[in-house]
Amino acid sequence: MIIWRAAHSCFRTSTMPWAMRATRRYSDGAAEMRGWLEQLHWSQIPKQLYRAQYARSSGPGGQNVNKVSTKCTLTVEGFSKCAWFPALVREQAVRRLRYYARAQDAVVVQCDQWRSRERNREECLRRLVRELKAVVHVAAAPDPVAEARHARLHAAADRHRLHGKRRQGERKRLRGRVEY
Repeated sequence: MIIWRAAHSCFRTSTMPWAMRATRRYSDGAAEMRGWLEQLHWSQIPKQLYRAQYARSSGPGGQNVNKVSTKCTLTVEGFSKCAWFPALVREQAVRRLRYYARAQDAVVVQCDQWRSRERNREECLRRLVRELKAVVHVAAAPDPVAEARHARLHAAADRHRLHGKRRQGERKRLRGRVEY
């Protein structure tokens, strides 16, 4: 069994040729990452991190829609290198976040739900946080009982496979030349 560490998680592979697939394991920083995600609130995101632009909203609303630019477009530029978000969050968000624009390496969120600029900006931040919490997956701590069961099943499968190989080898050996 070979075990090696990557930057954020531990991987395990079997030495058997049919099982050379790496499996994701519980990461050392998973507890901290889970805590960071759970306490992430839209009001905690620093204003220097994003740029908010305002434009005219669409839809009904009369003079307010025609005169006031209330639609908010919130942009977090250089998202894949942004140090405020932990590396694990950035890696998973770049792959799965629906607001991520790969060509610009930016996260772009829009909202024109409210009549006020400030409420639309807050809603953009809420949407970003909600989407990050939905998209980022942190592996749960391994259950010792389940791991022991898995180890027993794996050992039993190995014994069964080796027994079959020995039986097949014996069968082939018996097919050989008979000496009197």
